[in-house]
Formats: sequence, structure tokens, C-alpha cells
Amino acid sequence: MSSNDWFRKSTWAKEDEDDFFAHLEKIDNPFHKAQYVRIQALHLQDVGNPLMLYSAIKLVELMIERWPEPSQLAMAYLQKAECLEALGYTKEAIEAFRNSLAAERAFPKMRTSASLSFGMFAVSHELSDLYSEVLSVLDEFPDAVNSPEREFQNSVIRSFIAAYQGDADKARNYALEAINANQKTYSGRRFDSSTLGLIEKPDSDMHKKLCDIAGL
Repeated sequence: MSSNDWFRKSTWAKEDEDDFFAHLEKIDNPFHKAQYVRIQALHLQDVGNPLMLYSAIKLVELMIERWPEPSQLAMAYLQKAECLEALGYTKEAIEAFRNSLAAERAFPKMRTSASLSFGMFAVSHELSDLYSEVLSVLDEFPDAVNSPEREFQNSVIRSFIAAYQGDADKARNYALEAINANQKTYSGRRFDSSTLGLIEKPDSDMHKKLCDIAGL
């Protein structure tokens, strides 16, 4: 077993939880405590079942309450928002997304994908009352668009919102940009021929909608 496995558990039985907190108790640095709790929450979130999602939320909330390290808060709130969305708590997820964005404003050295995740959340659930806010946030955090996957998300969001607003030309242009980003082979980063930042499993329904908007 790796020495780092204690904060990367994919199971959360009582013995797992006890082992995690026993290790955490030995850590003195508040930043490291916050980081380890957030990383463990992410591993439980990735498992994806409701029990693990609730456990991930509890860990994130513990981090926010006891070790609110500025560099970790934006990601922590984003993880909470994603867990709440997966569990169907739309209203609570909106609040967590906004908290993530606020934390990023307060600590701009730590950039996240919160602006894009918030936008994808809004268009996926057709929350049209959020569309103006989403566009404002996308414009506020342009640096978030730094990979083909994020280019795809940015274009999808803008295309769907433009279509809703009745701007067919803008919607079509953004739809074509999204389709192009979806087809990229490399990440576009210098000296990087890996699949880092690529879209692994495009959503077929979303792709069909983009093609319809683009007139393909």
C-alpha cells in the first residue's frame, strides 16, 4: 500500500474513516490538513454513488469549517456543488457554485473550472434565469478556457444560451466551435502530445443538439 493511500480511499467504511482521521490527526499544517481532506472527498466523489457523494460533502464541509485555506476553498465549494448536482439538489448546488466563484475572486492565484462547470450546470438543467449570470461569469474568467475540453464547454454554453435568446447566427457559430473543439486530437499545449484536457466521452444528446443548431 502506498504511503499516500490514506487520503485517496475509494471506500468509506468505519475502518476507512477511522484510519483517515487517525492519519489526519498527525498533520500539524492547516494547509496540508485542508488539502488532504479535499483530496479524499474528491476520491469519494469519483466513486459516484449517493453514499459516497454525501460522505464527500461532509468532508468538504468539515474542511471549510475547520481549515478554510484560501487556496483550497474554490475547489472545495466546486466539489460540493458537483456532488449536490449529482444528488439532485439544484438550489443548493447553485449556492455552492456561487461560493466557489466568490472564493476564486478572493484568491485569484488558484484558478478552477467553476465558471464553466456553473455554465454547463445551467444549460444542462435549462435554468434560463441563470443565463445572464453565466455569461457574465464566463467573461470574468476567460483564463478558465485553457484546454480542448474547456473550449468545448465554453462554446456549448454560449451556443445553447444564444439559441435560447433567439440569436441563430451566434448560436450556430458557437456550435461549430464546440464541434471543432470536440474533434481536436491534441491538447494544444506546447510539448504535449498526450490526451490531457481532451473530451473522453462526448455526450451523444449534446452532440446532436449542437449539430442541429449548426445545421449539420
